[in-house]
Amino acid sequence: QRRHPRGGHRDPAELIRSVLVNNRNAGVPRAPRFPVAKRRAMTYIGYMPNTTSARARRFAFCLVLGLLAPHSYAQDSARLPYDVAYRFLQLFETLEHLERITPSMAIASTQPGVTPADIELTLDDGSGTTFRLEKNGSIDLPSNPSWADSGATLVSNQPKGTMRLEIEFKAVPITSRQTTYSNLMALASEFGEAMAALAELQGNSPPTVNGLTIQMPPGGTIELLAKRKQTLEPNSAGLVVMKTDQRLLKENPEIIFSELPLGILPLQ
Repeated sequence: QRRHPRGGHRDPAELIRSVLVNNRNAGVPRAPRFPVAKRRAMTYIGYMPNTTSARARRFAFCLVLGLLAPHSYAQDSARLPYDVAYRFLQLFETLEHLERITPSMAIASTQPGVTPADIELTLDDGSGTTFRLEKNGSIDLPSNPSWADSGATLVSNQPKGTMRLEIEFKAVPITSRQTTYSNLMALASEFGEAMAALAELQGNSPPTVNGLTIQMPPGGTIELLAKRKQTLEPNSAGLVVMKTDQRLLKENPEIIFSELPLGILPLQ
């Protein structure tokens, strides 16, 4: 596979902008549209908090669709070879022991006005098996090795070059306003393990996770009750950067959120 270079993120706010659809100034370059006659995939990695707003959705790995499919289908349809999805489904199985993050698979359109409800995928094995998306764009595909071995393809009802597959790792929502530093930073370790597994699957070097970036509601703060008490206030993008600190891991102070975080993503 040919891989898209990752953009550098110097400001946490850039993490929010990096994978917004049609954002020409994003830190991650926009993926090109490929000729359908060539079987390629261009990949990139972006980071977004776990919220339902259009501006900030989730930490997501995205792989653009637009791959070659059998000639029995119209050549203007976006297609996904099932074996591509199957590799990620197998990856999910290896990460089932993680307790603080959950993987998911989603499909998104780059076309304005196209919603998940508009997208349908059909398996090209003659069975007529179709798959619809959830409201948030996620798709629940079965793990079927026979489909992968047979070279089955998922054919969409959308034009080629307008769709992307997103493999997402999101933090399990925090339900308590009180926790400890080590418990919170265990999430960073799980993000690192999942991202390393994903990088290995793609043939890339594992990234380094240096802590967490936490998106707070407007006016929200985080109290770090260490020997030197700190009140962490979000930046203009609503983000609080919390780096992994070995001294704090040993001390393990209490952490109090003034309000529950909207989302948490890894800090690199």
